[in-house]
Amino acid sequence: MNNESIERLVHAIDVAVVSLDELIYMLKTPDDLIERIRTTISEIFHSLTQELAKLPDLLVTSSEGTYRRQDLMELYDSVLIKWEFYDLDPVGFDVSSQKFSSLWKIFEEMMRNVEKSGNTFFLSLN
Repeated sequence: MNNESIERLVHAIDVAVVSLDELIYMLKTPDDLIERIRTTISEIFHSLTQELAKLPDLLVTSSEGTYRRQDLMELYDSVLIKWEFYDLDPVGFDVSSQKFSSLWKIFEEMMRNVEKSGNTFFLSLN
């Protein structure tokens, strides 16, 4: 994976995560568009699942530490499970999605820093 493809991948995931954050906020307002919003969120989750799978399994840098895709995926899986039961526990879904979004922001920054580094090795077992 070259720096340009990493940059595009990170950007695509970031756009999806930011869009989800905004759409999830919109779920809290009574509106006739709720069903469309829910459908859109489900479609973004489907696409995001595919994009997250493309991230390296392990990333180690001297300044940023270690990144394991598994850590991010565990939080993401929790979000997907909470999404299935959104009507029963919307607060649990909100908490789970906020945790994932926060962790993504940390990983996004790390990946962007890695893009700029000439001393980075990617390990992916895909």
